Amino acid sequence: AYIEPVGGIAGDMLLAALVDLGADLDPIRAALSALGVPEVQICTAQVQRGAFTATHLKVSVDMPSHHHRRWSDIRALLTGSTLPERARTRALAIFEHIAIAESETHGVPVEDVHFHEVGAWDSIADIVGVALALEQLDVDTIVASSPPLSSGSMQSAHGTMPLPAPATLRLLKGWPVRPGPAGMECTTPTGAGILAALATPGDLPTMRVEATGMGAGTRDTPDPPNVVRVTLGAAADVSGRDAVTVIEAQMDDLTGEHL
Repeated sequence: AYIEPVGGIAGDMLLAALVDLGADLDPIRAALSALGVPEVQICTAQVQRGAFTATHLKVSVDMPSHHHRRWSDIRALLTGSTLPERARTRALAIFEHIAIAESETHGVPVEDVHFHEVGAWDSIADIVGVALALEQLDVDTIVASSPPLSSGSMQSAHGTMPLPAPATLRLLKGWPVRPGPAGMECTTPTGAGILAALATPGDLPTMRVEATGMGAGTRDTPDPPNVVRVTLGAAADVSGRDAVTVIEAQMDDLTGEHL
């Protein structure tokens, strides 16, 4: 899968793009229900973002979200779940990356990190939903282009927060990034956590294109449009020849029996 954060990336935007690609929401709803997410509602709609039609996804629950969950609680919830092994491993990796970034940002032990926005049921649904959608689509490798980072400030559970959020910057350490519009959070910690945990930065890989999907954010900006695009493909050998791998080693003082 090749991810292009055209206007940014967040958990719900990426899940919407994967649904646009063909991921089925019904098994995701069932898995979230089995996980204990109370009365999860996942709705999709086709919207216009700039010049493009994209899928917008909204996750909500029928009861107020508890906004303070420790990393250890979320880890126990996922570890004891019946999620497919690779989906569970990916969801745990995303949360662990975010927990480490939050720990470094706030100066608390990783085990004691309390998630706020990311700890809400809807954000848990976003992250687990992305992991399950990737599993449905049988995605082995994920490459992503540079995400945009904004400037200015925003309000969060921690009060006034500079943009990009400190956790987002820590998560994207080593990643190439580009400037985004001022005063708008383009790349959320959840989006950055998904990239940091599951993807490698790079250009469009050589592939045989199979499908493409567009996920929309809630904010409607004309340029750049607030969308993330995902292209799904199979690795392709464009050389026209069979690949041969040669493994060589030089052995000194080694008998045939040992070899």
